[in-house]
Amino acid sequence: MSILPVTLIGVYAYKVYTDSVYSKVSEYAEQSVSLLDDVLYLELQQYSSLTNTLSVMDSVQQLLTNDQKNATTANSTIIQNITKEIDNAALRGINLREVQIISSDKQLLYSTGYIGLASMNYNELIDDIDRVSPSDSLQYISSSSTEAGNLALGRKIYRYHNSQLEPIGYIILYIDARFIQNEIFSNINFGDNSEVYLVTSSGTVLAASNLDLQGSSITDLALFKQLIAEPKIQGGHFKLEGDGTSSLVVYDYSDAYDCYFSATVPQEYLQNETRQITQNLLLLSLLLFVFGLGITMLVYYSIVNPMNNIIKRFSINNNSATNKAGSTLRLSATDDPCQDEVGLLAKTIDDQFVAIQQMSEQQQKDLIRRRELELKSLQYQINPHFLFNTLNSLKWVAKLNNVPVLYNGIEALSSLLQNTLMAGSEFIPLQEELKNLSDYFEIQKIRYGNSFDVKMQVSPEFMNYKIPRLILQPLAENAIVHSTREDVICITISSLKLKNGDIELSISDNGNGFHVDKIKNLSHQFTGIGLSNVDERLKLYYGPAYGLSIRSRIGEGTVVTIQLPHANDSDTVTK
Repeated sequence: MSILPVTLIGVYAYKVYTDSVYSKVSEYAEQSVSLLDDVLYLELQQYSSLTNTLSVMDSVQQLLTNDQKNATTANSTIIQNITKEIDNAALRGINLREVQIISSDKQLLYSTGYIGLASMNYNELIDDIDRVSPSDSLQYISSSSTEAGNLALGRKIYRYHNSQLEPIGYIILYIDARFIQNEIFSNINFGDNSEVYLVTSSGTVLAASNLDLQGSSITDLALFKQLIAEPKIQGGHFKLEGDGTSSLVVYDYSDAYDCYFSATVPQEYLQNETRQITQNLLLLSLLLFVFGLGITMLVYYSIVNPMNNIIKRFSINNNSATNKAGSTLRLSATDDPCQDEVGLLAKTIDDQFVAIQQMSEQQQKDLIRRRELELKSLQYQINPHFLFNTLNSLKWVAKLNNVPVLYNGIEALSSLLQNTLMAGSEFIPLQEELKNLSDYFEIQKIRYGNSFDVKMQVSPEFMNYKIPRLILQPLAENAIVHSTREDVICITISSLKLKNGDIELSISDNGNGFHVDKIKNLSHQFTGIGLSNVDERLKLYYGPAYGLSIRSRIGEGTVVTIQLPHANDSDTVTK
């Protein structure tokens, strides 16, 4: 009878140990799937960004709106421009296998020709794109060239500058599905009988560790039926029973692509670490009669204490977990030197989390670096032709006129070069930007004489407000160049504080004006890259709520306005 209480204590200790292992392995599996789904989301976002770029390209818009029967020559140039944009994309040589542009009547207008998909039936693809629009559609397309097949990422293209969202066609990117096998599934391992799926909410398998399941429908499987019955949340798990087996299913739902990333953890994997302890407990039961209650309590604490240590060290720091777009999960390492079952479990968890965390951090660094390069690329696009025109004007004045105007021109040019090209700061006070404009106007008077007059009506309270460098110069250039008038053109630079605290800076002229509709269709003829550059820079710095607007009337003149946030420093720039 003395062995009964000791045995009960041993059984209780075993149950506590087993439940604790099950709980921590379940938590680890759920976190692993969530992190890998984050990585997959970031990878797919790169391709979504490419569809964004191509959808609003002038060449793509023209291709879809041209009369296809009478535009063969024009289409040749348009297709060359589209191909050039795709070849310049960073994703071209990695996993992007095909890009196709299809008209609204389902006619193939463009194909890169990387793989032979030109003759396929697009009805099912386009039906799904229409169903999820304006979101992106993600579907599986089998391929004879690769065993893994392709993922078709598609979206509907709308007419640019049309507030009514008029659809004009479709764009589909075909992505080699092997990148999921190589870069995502290879980083997860829950035992020999584990299954990993990427499946749509309609039951189509986009990718699976078992290649035979890819492209098939699993709507009849108990796993899928229970999966869609679960809440659509980012991170969850449930227990799946059937055919005398039991497994844990962990999943993560992506609302951006309406699909589930799920993995099954076999019961054998969950019990693997407890199997050895079960054998030891059976042997220990034979010895409990001799050693009694004291030895049983010693065994109890020797099991429970290491488990408590793992739970304590693997507590997630909530302050380090942020949103999906910029998160890195930080877990404390156990640093358990023991070689027993708990030590091996701790070491396995440490190693896999380190690998996943490093991959996630590198992905975030790459995205930040790409963002910085895009901003620098836009800033360096500012057209320098005014500088060469000015130097040319100064040269002829020096040759034909021996007058002090040469001194004034050179002095203004030197000041402008020093304040723009030699300085390294991205943001400067408004007062300094206005000084640059004054130098610019002084230089332009060498070419245009007294054909224009400038008035500064900027409130002194805004003089220390920091704005992006050279943000006003393209606006001033357009006011001088395009405000044709027989008498003197009056150019006014003014400021206004809005009710919400935002600031408006305007450059107006009393020139001949123009139809605003004309600039929407022929902006490249009217401004080069000047005004579009200013608008895009403002949106990159401050967000889509800010940018440039134009008002003009024939015979009355033109007003170009930029809106800036109310914060009086450069910290409002989007990261």
